[in-house]
Amino acid sequence: MPRSAEGLAASRGVAWLSSRFGETCTNGVMMATTLSFLRADGHNIVNEPGERILLRGVGLGNWLLPEGYMWKFPKPYDRPRTIETLIADLIGEQEAAAFWQAFRDRYITEADVKRMAELGFNSLRVPINARQVMQEDGPHAGAIITDGFTPIDRVITWCRKHGLYAFLDLHGAPGGQTGSNIDDSIRDRAELFETRFWQERTIALWRYMAQRYANEPVVGGYDLLNEPLPLGTEPLWPTLIPLYKEIIAAIREVDTRHMIILEGPKWSQVFDVFTEKLDDNLCISPHLYCWFTPHIDRPLIQEWIDLRERLNVPLWVGETGEHNNRVYATSIQLFEDANIGWSFWPWKKLDTSNTPYSITPPQGWERLLDHAAGKAILPRDEAKHILATYLDHCTLERCEYQPEVISAIFRRVPGVLAVEGFSHRGAGQSYHTIGTPPATPVRRREPVTIEVLTELPPDKYNEGEACVVLQPGEWVALDVHVLTDCTVRPQLDAWGEAGAAIDLAINGASHESIAVGTARSMASGTRQLTLAAGTHTVRLTAHGGTVRIVRVTLN
Repeated sequence: MPRSAEGLAASRGVAWLSSRFGETCTNGVMMATTLSFLRADGHNIVNEPGERILLRGVGLGNWLLPEGYMWKFPKPYDRPRTIETLIADLIGEQEAAAFWQAFRDRYITEADVKRMAELGFNSLRVPINARQVMQEDGPHAGAIITDGFTPIDRVITWCRKHGLYAFLDLHGAPGGQTGSNIDDSIRDRAELFETRFWQERTIALWRYMAQRYANEPVVGGYDLLNEPLPLGTEPLWPTLIPLYKEIIAAIREVDTRHMIILEGPKWSQVFDVFTEKLDDNLCISPHLYCWFTPHIDRPLIQEWIDLRERLNVPLWVGETGEHNNRVYATSIQLFEDANIGWSFWPWKKLDTSNTPYSITPPQGWERLLDHAAGKAILPRDEAKHILATYLDHCTLERCEYQPEVISAIFRRVPGVLAVEGFSHRGAGQSYHTIGTPPATPVRRREPVTIEVLTELPPDKYNEGEACVVLQPGEWVALDVHVLTDCTVRPQLDAWGEAGAAIDLAINGASHESIAVGTARSMASGTRQLTLAAGTHTVRLTAHGGTVRIVRVTLN
């Protein structure tokens, strides 16, 4: 009997929710006609009717806080203030001001938000640079720049229209909470934790934002500080929780409804600083990019699980991504199997293969980079033309859509799935093995043999390849997600011993047995497979001999 998405959700304690919050989802759950306030409820995030929300989001990186690597700029042009200096040097102060206004108007538009909803995202994370919404210096230092909230208000309006939650993320706090390019710091120091007036400004800014959005249910929560206090700042770590307490107290003076989101030190990977629950409506947000981490399995996130149990709070991976499609499929499956929502970083950037959309570099961009590196002088007229073309190229309709990234993020069908990304629910649900397999370099703490076919070089973005090795009678199971009803034909990138075959089953029901050759090739099924919108489980079982499977294609 096919297992419905509702049954699958019930077995994991997770409601699998579409991005359309006014529709009946394929799991039979009726969603509210409008977005309602989110809140923490034990280990879950729920809306006002009490429906559990599994957040599947995307971060708007580079929009309100430009990062140099998303433009391919060399240092020192790695953060907003130095990038602004570069643009002004290239085209002059007046033209630069016009450029940045156009950039904020074009980089993220309603078309982007609509497309996010269409692809299945139900939330987005808005990185905010304090310098754009609060005067940093001068006679009005500390004053709110109300015009700085215009793009934030716009994106909230679009989210309301298209059914996504917007999470406010203070990515660059006054003074800098990280002391690096990502927070637009002045001197590469986490001065927020060194100087009291920066703390007072941060508290005041959050109080203002909470008051401004207190009655806005589209705002999913307040992410107080992005990735505070990295390695090298350990003496300052004890100051993090006291500052959090002050910010929360200021927020609660004007807003008692929105969820508070807290991140730990060391790129939000250290959590022993959280010894108490700082608010009744609280979520903890780890970040995980899996760089140089081959063992993407439950022990990798066990510390998070222990924290969730100890504090009785939900978890939300506020940033993950910046890797390759194999890692996306495996890590996001890991989060979801543990009832942990996520936000992919970022939505788009320049000339890339690992985000949903890629911006095509304008002709002459290399000359602009040479100017930034001090290798050449770019004439002002040419620089203006190149930057104007960039503004045109960064709009969604001019970007290149990369469906394989979306297929990996959502394990989306039609699509191609790496078999090493089988689910993380343990023996009997995610895999069945016989005997003790040899130690493997991928997912090495699970008893499934995985062989690396292409060694991964130091470049963390390299795709590489790996195969799952199954003896007769062994199997692995993958979850796949379907947006709309579809008919596909299975294909397996696989090979095995003479006479070996792979049985393919959907939701526990056998579909067909697919014979594989002794050399690696695409083995095609002979029967078409009709899948309804929702979540399905694909199980691959070896029989007749040992098999090796790299990927399954359902197109």
